[in-house]
Amino acid sequence: MSLEMAIVIGTTFYKLASLAVGAMSLLLGYRLFKGGIWGNAGDATAKFAKTSLVVKNAAPGTFFAIVGAVIVGFVVYKGISFDLKPAANPQSVTADTPPAVPEPKGTQK
Repeated sequence: MSLEMAIVIGTTFYKLASLAVGAMSLLLGYRLFKGGIWGNAGDATAKFAKTSLVVKNAAPGTFFAIVGAVIVGFVVYKGISFDLKPAANPQSVTADTPPAVPEPKGTQK
């Protein structure tokens, strides 16, 4: 497998896993609402530049849904891109050369 293919597969897997975690959080929040879990889970405050979001006396499903929505929104907003450019350092590790193993302590010159 080439280095480029490994980057594409790894990045795709990472994005799909992130999307799955966000969707699962949304689903769990929804199921908490549908299950009638309405206890007070606490308060949350988030500030963005000049705006702020305040959630008070929220049910547990609210926090799951908000976290899931933020994760899904961020993953979709960032999209998927593959950085297939060679590294700037010519001594960097490639698929053809293994990484250098450091010398054990006490044997360095």
